[in-house]
Parts: sequence; structure tokens; C-alpha cells
Amino acid sequence: MPSKINLRFVGLALPAGLCLILLMGTSCPGLTPPPPPPPPPPTTLVNESFGFVPPIRNFNPSAAGRTITATVSGNATGSRITVLVTDLATGSVVAAQLLPTTNTTTVTFTSTNNGAHAVTSAEVGAGSATYTILVTEQ
Repeated sequence: MPSKINLRFVGLALPAGLCLILLMGTSCPGLTPPPPPPPPPPTTLVNESFGFVPPIRNFNPSAAGRTITATVSGNATGSRITVLVTDLATGSVVAAQLLPTTNTTTVTFTSTNNGAHAVTSAEVGAGSATYTILVTEQ
């Protein structure tokens, strides 16, 4: 003869602050998980300063799929620098800012290969004594 099984809920007294997670991974009310770690800092590919002439520099991303940021700045407040980034393997323009509004121009794109790219810049405002180019990848 089969035996009967009686199940009864038994209440548990828990110390304050202790929480049991009972339902499919839900978290305790009022508690939030820790924030994710910050992303690693960007890797610098080019960081140079030049006098009187906006720079033209080549760089190679480390791999396809990297976020590339190129910034060219002039030290004069009236400086306006256009920036054009070209994938030298394909001849394609991958990023451009041709109507700058400040003395610092930044463009961003996602690399499709690790081949050579060129950052070309030109002054269309008041000339600067010093220009700086910074290219990073994330």
C-alpha cells in the first residue's frame, strides 16, 4: 500500500538583511547588482603635434570592428579644421567632417580591416601655430 506524503509550508524566521532567492533567479527586493566593470581605456594609435600645417598621418587599426576616433585640433580659437579618414586599401572615405564649427574636430567610425588608413586635415579658418592629432581605438 502506497504511503501518503503530506507537504506543509514551514515558515522560516530569517535574520534582518538575509534574503533567499526562491523564484527562477529573481533578486532580493531593494538590492541591485554591482555595476559592470568599466571598459578598458582606448589604445592610442597616433598622438602628435605639428607647427603651422594641419597634419596628415597614417595608422593601422588592430582589427576589424574596432571603434576608431580621430581628433585634430588647432590652438587658435578661430581655427576650423576639416578631417577626412580614408581606408587606403579600398580608397573609401570612412569618416569625414567637412564643416567644422570649433577649433577641434572629431570623427568616429568602425574599422572594417586592419589595413592602413589616412587622416587628412585642412585648415579652413584662422591658422594655428600648433596642430595636434590624436587617433585612438576602443
